[in-house]
Amino acid sequence: SCSMGNLIVWLPASKKGGAPSPCTPSTSCGSRAGAVLGWARSHLPIRECELRRSDLRRAVALAVTNSRLGVMPVASLDGRRLSTPSLALPLARDYLLRHGLLGSA
Repeated sequence: SCSMGNLIVWLPASKKGGAPSPCTPSTSCGSRAGAVLGWARSHLPIRECELRRSDLRRAVALAVTNSRLGVMPVASLDGRRLSTPSLALPLARDYLLRHGLLGSA
């Protein structure tokens, strides 16, 4: 759960063979323009859209952002494993690297 964060949703491409497109709820729907979401927008072409429950059922990847956790990839929604959760991993890794939070392995 996340009461103070933003959601990034990767929806399937509208054209066959296209890449999933990341979007986030629009501020006109009550969403906040968070600092981490702003950072994510500088790395991905995240568009604002009106997300419905049916859109979340179609999502191939999700990430939650907030200033304490950064970018947190989501593996499943309502018990359903997302088909391509790895889409959120590069963004999460870049955030950790940028802020010196990723230890050397």
